[in-house]
Amino acid sequence: HVAKVAVALLVMLASRLPPVHADTYYVSTQGNDASDGRGEQTAWRTVAYAAEAARAGDTVLVLPGEYVGEEVIFANSGEEGRPLTMEGRGGAPVLDGRDQTGTGILIASKSHLVLRNLELANYARGIRVQSSAHVSVERVTLRHMGTEKPSIGQGISFAQAQHCVVRDCRVSNCNLHDLYFANQSSQNLVEDCYLEIATGTPLSADYGIYTENSHHNLIRNCTIANIRPLVEGHHGHGIALRLSSHHNQVANCKSSD
Repeated sequence: HVAKVAVALLVMLASRLPPVHADTYYVSTQGNDASDGRGEQTAWRTVAYAAEAARAGDTVLVLPGEYVGEEVIFANSGEEGRPLTMEGRGGAPVLDGRDQTGTGILIASKSHLVLRNLELANYARGIRVQSSAHVSVERVTLRHMGTEKPSIGQGISFAQAQHCVVRDCRVSNCNLHDLYFANQSSQNLVEDCYLEIATGTPLSADYGIYTENSHHNLIRNCTIANIRPLVEGHHGHGIALRLSSHHNQVANCKSSD
């Protein structure tokens, strides 16, 4: 009898819990942020608006096209087992900053987010992850970050980030770092990435992968190409583990000119 009562109570409590939230939203160059975003015909117009609206468990599908001047800031986190996902659908949509200033996508004090199949170009920083954990960046292309500006230009940067993953990404033409870890970033994984550090005019990029004050990160199966000191002050480093970085591991990587 006691067992039956306990089961009945559990069923009653479960029936009163709010439903698990998980919606799919669309963004299109033909959309409107005043729409509901729930289908291709009622898609939102801007990626930034979608990043403010989406919550744990939601998926934002960004349709092909060029999204100019977007600076995307995520307002909410995902949850373990229910990430907040932003994914390019079909051909990778392009977020184009145009003037090589600002940050394309900012993830600050968030967790359990996934970025997939996107392209970013012409920002000062492409993707910035700070004070965050369990962020995955997959099949993302970044190019032309700060090549026309002095002392800026990062593809993907992490600060105080833990348990993040960068996988199968391509980064090229970033004035300082293609991929950057700092401020006690730890337990992160970079794998299967192609980093090109010296192409374009002016030829650029000081470092392919750079860490400072970061530890216990794993970098594997990556290629850093076009290492050449072709600009004064840019020395062409492949992977640099510096400034109190420790217990980082580099496995099966290749650097070449």
